[in-house]
Amino acid sequence: MVARRINTGGGHRYEDDGEPIPGVTSILRDGVPKPALVGWAANTAAEYAVNHWGELEQQSLLTRAKTIANARYETTKQAAARGTKVHEYAHQLMVGETIDVDEDVRALVDQCLAWLSDYDVVELRAEGTVINRRYGYMGSFDLLCGIGSEYWLIDYKTGGVYSEAALQLVAYARAEAVVDADGSEHVMPEVDRAGVLYLAADHYEFSEARIDDATFATFLVAKHMAEHANRDRDAYLRPMPAPERTEAAS
Repeated sequence: MVARRINTGGGHRYEDDGEPIPGVTSILRDGVPKPALVGWAANTAAEYAVNHWGELEQQSLLTRAKTIANARYETTKQAAARGTKVHEYAHQLMVGETIDVDEDVRALVDQCLAWLSDYDVVELRAEGTVINRRYGYMGSFDLLCGIGSEYWLIDYKTGGVYSEAALQLVAYARAEAVVDADGSEHVMPEVDRAGVLYLAADHYEFSEARIDDATFATFLVAKHMAEHANRDRDAYLRPMPAPERTEAAS
């Protein structure tokens, strides 16, 4: 069997032996409730409308409504692009390359550099794709590294840190194999600890994430709920035929 990550214009997806297999971030997106996102989406749309009022006035009402509604997607897209840049720069720094950093992420890269120095981080693998066939998922971790004598899995965050980061990391840590671009596989190294590195313009926060059995069990519950969310309604509901009616006696 050959597992692979397939990059697309809007992101990526995973296949194993030609069949789709869910990714860790998709599982957490669909399987973990995120009530805070409702307020965030509303606030983002409102802020966009206020900040772009002049531009919006030039649009038709229907186009204006769609532009405001889609503002949250553009915000997310920009944040993802910024995060990807930081990941790439972090890798280049760890392998000793001299780099020219884009101004929009310079402060974040400076904080990443401070973390690398403070913890004497040694990169073992960046942007690794993993698979767990027993439980049926794949994913891509940000960094496998050495800190002291221990193996750490690190997830970079530039837009905030939430509890499901631990579910994400434990899924990567419990993977069975690391998958190379050519489809070859290697046994996933045993991970001692995992952490989330949050990068802000003026500081960084490094938090350890629980990757124990209980956290993995919670991830599997999330996977089950994601599968439920993506099933067709007919998997649970069956239309009932109308009962036969008898004419009332005259």
